[in-house]
Amino acid sequence: MRIMWPGEAASIVRCTNVAPHLTLVEAWRHVNKSAIISVLSTVRNRILNFALEIESTHPDAGESTSGKLRVSNAEIDRAFQQHITQNFHGPVGAVASGPGIQQTATVNIHQRDFDSLASYLKENGLTESDISDLQTAIKEDPEPKSASKAFGEKVAGWIGKMLAKSAEGVWKVGTDTAAKLLTDAIKTHYGTH
Repeated sequence: MRIMWPGEAASIVRCTNVAPHLTLVEAWRHVNKSAIISVLSTVRNRILNFALEIESTHPDAGESTSGKLRVSNAEIDRAFQQHITQNFHGPVGAVASGPGIQQTATVNIHQRDFDSLASYLKENGLTESDISDLQTAIKEDPEPKSASKAFGEKVAGWIGKMLAKSAEGVWKVGTDTAAKLLTDAIKTHYGTH
């Protein structure tokens, strides 16, 4: 099995060991079968614990035939927060996707203010070390002058490293979400978004 990098990520990341006239068209990471089993097991266990908690306080909750809720929405929300989103690392809003699902998020990154960028990235599960590496890359690269100009070599390499962490499951954000989150955040920082 493999996870494909989104096209946006492949176009951003430049391979330094490839001839300059070549372009990265497609990239992917191989996924170990045990990693998939682990994810499925975690999902199954969280859903089971959620259902068992509801059943322990309301044993007849699943028996309703009249369409009336036997459990309040507040109790369901509390149990959901405790069992489904508890200890979740990364942007919970990025979990749901598909037709008919709409999400909004507020991004408070100020142009050329690295502290606001760092705060945003930390809220989305990046480590202090990764954020520090980005700060170094931004300082060493020339600043892009327009939205159409690609990131500098160091920043593009840092994004590639983070996408690899995402694909490996080290950073608990899907690669599609990671590519958009990082590129949008860094473009906002530069003022080219």
